[in-house]
Amino acid sequence: MLATLLQMFLAFTYNVWKHGALAATVLVVMFGLNISFFIIYRRKFERTFLPKEKQKLVNAGELTLEEANKRFLLPSDHDFFAYKKKHSCLVCFISIMTVVCSFQFNKMYYSQFYSLGNSTAKSSCGTPSCRS
Repeated sequence: MLATLLQMFLAFTYNVWKHGALAATVLVVMFGLNISFFIIYRRKFERTFLPKEKQKLVNAGELTLEEANKRFLLPSDHDFFAYKKKHSCLVCFISIMTVVCSFQFNKMYYSQFYSLGNSTAKSSCGTPSCRS
């Protein structure tokens, strides 16, 4: 991303507008991808949920949704939530670097906690070779 930014700067400096415009387009697309990956990872790994028994009380009308969210909303991963609270400066830094530089910062960050490496991925039995 930084090399593309330098290429765009040099192209506009030396009045090569076509290459500068292409580099600017690539930068916009890369920013869009970085932001979308950032949002996807945050929504997947840092979400909160309402326990099923409390959701049943909300559905029955015995408890309002706002009250249930204030009192009973739980993080999806307690250990990660505790780490995030303890190291908030690092979390903020990684979030900024993800948006500015590359989504790979975010992927490395979450893979430390959730073992998202290729060798540890669980496969479902959706392929024909697995069904036999």
